[in-house]
Amino acid sequence: SGLCKLWTISDCKHVRTFHGHIKNAWCISWHPQSTLTQDPAMINLASTSFETSVKLGNLQCDEPIAEIEGHAPFRVSKVKCHSSGRFLATACYDHSWRLWDLET
Repeated sequence: SGLCKLWTISDCKHVRTFHGHIKNAWCISWHPQSTLTQDPAMINLASTSFETSVKLGNLQCDEPIAEIEGHAPFRVSKVKCHSSGRFLATACYDHSWRLWDLET
């Protein structure tokens, strides 16, 4: 469906649906400070699907606030935020990987 849905753990309550992917959502990674900031301009999560890009999202927005491209024509298989929050690692089905600086 291309949707990423956020649910509470305690009572399985639906909180938010993130849009932006055209194909099925595949992998999501939370920014380490995602619960500390509610600034709509800050990145809280990164997600990928059966597409060639990564969508960057915010807990206050249903649509992506940015998109990272660089693996085309292959699908991005994994995404992971570094513990510092500055870097984002992506891996692709062509066995390549990239390290992105989220502050530049």
